[in-house]
Amino acid sequence: MNNIQVHFFQHAADEGFGNCKDYLHSLGAQLSSTEFFALPSLFDIELDALPEIDDVDLLIVMGSLLQLQDELYYPWLKTEKRWLRRYLASKKPLIAVGVGAQVLAQSLGAIASDRKLMVCGWQQVYAYADRVQRVAHFQMPQQTQVLQWYQQGYALPRGAIALAYSHDYHHQAFQIEQHVLAFQFHPEITPQRYQSLCEEQSQQLKDNAAQSLSSLECKQVNHQVHRQLNDQVNDQLSHQVNRQVNDQVNDQVSHQDALAQDDHQAVLMGCRQGALLLQRAIDYVLSYSRQKHVKC
Repeated sequence: MNNIQVHFFQHAADEGFGNCKDYLHSLGAQLSSTEFFALPSLFDIELDALPEIDDVDLLIVMGSLLQLQDELYYPWLKTEKRWLRRYLASKKPLIAVGVGAQVLAQSLGAIASDRKLMVCGWQQVYAYADRVQRVAHFQMPQQTQVLQWYQQGYALPRGAIALAYSHDYHHQAFQIEQHVLAFQFHPEITPQRYQSLCEEQSQQLKDNAAQSLSSLECKQVNHQVHRQLNDQVNDQLSHQVNRQVNDQVNDQVSHQDALAQDDHQAVLMGCRQGALLLQRAIDYVLSYSRQKHVKC
């Protein structure tokens, strides 16, 4: 297959093409993308605004901080899922990562998990032993360290085969036939993107802290009329609440700072393992497409 047309569905502005960009270029691939993140909230699109399926040889669905229930706020999610169903019917290669795997699963009728997982950081995932022995299935490493960054899980879609699990989640990777692979974790992560994620999370926690303290100050101003009667009580309450908020936020920020200060070599190793896994995934789904093309 020459001049491979690889299309990305991007849901986050700073996600980019991940660590597979150079590898895809080495295969002679032409890269294009649909930037869903650039669409305003409450904005919908038509199916014909998305690529013609015949013009895509490989689709890669990227992640973001979206939740699967966000269709009310992001109506284009429904259109994206409709397009995915049509693309899947064509039996063309597809790889999904992070929330992209969740969007894919839900487009096939899988139900989002109600359990809020809040998994963030490096974690070991394990291949299902009975899958490793079957040559037709994608060969996951028996054990590998990957980056997790998600809040929600999903049920396994009908017809999918679970390939890997972690101690707190059973569907870390799955495949459908030999042309679709999905990863709940992030094999596409680069060291630079990992660092920016840590900084974003830390800043978000600090912003939340500022909002909490601002809300507390507003409540105190609204009660100025009564301050002469209970100055001492309010001072004590303010001190206690501020201390509780600060303690909680400092604990969370410290956790994120510790995450950002992980041993540099370990981060590089995790990113390299993810890159190699993603390259193998690309080869796997494209090989199915080549075999199909030869038979035709």
